[in-house]
Amino acid sequence: GGCQSLDVVIPSRNQPQQGVFLEKAVRSIETQTILPALDVRILIAADPGVQSSVIPVSDRCSIRVLEADRPSQASALNAGLSVAEASYVAFLEDDDQWDPPFLEVTLPSLQQLPVQVDRSGWSLPLN
Repeated sequence: GGCQSLDVVIPSRNQPQQGVFLEKAVRSIETQTILPALDVRILIAADPGVQSSVIPVSDRCSIRVLEADRPSQASALNAGLSVAEASYVAFLEDDDQWDPPFLEVTLPSLQQLPVQVDRSGWSLPLN
């Protein structure tokens, strides 16, 4: 019940065609069939070499650019997790894309799990 929210962390590294990759990744989030029932925020965790000119804009999702400490995927993921506030957090590689029904199919399965996640790890109910 209620409006669920999702933060999508996209680690992005400086590479040829980076703008094209990021554009396709963001568009694949925008075309999710579950929108607008799900409030989606995109967190692009960019390594220090990423130029701001390659960051796409979106009219369906808010986009926030984070600067990772070092040019590594782990640093980028940690930067995204450190500011994530949504009900759910997902990761999408900058050169990957989701099929339109991906979140609509995946989220109900996650909601069935008796697991709570916090930043320190997993916890299962003890009943």
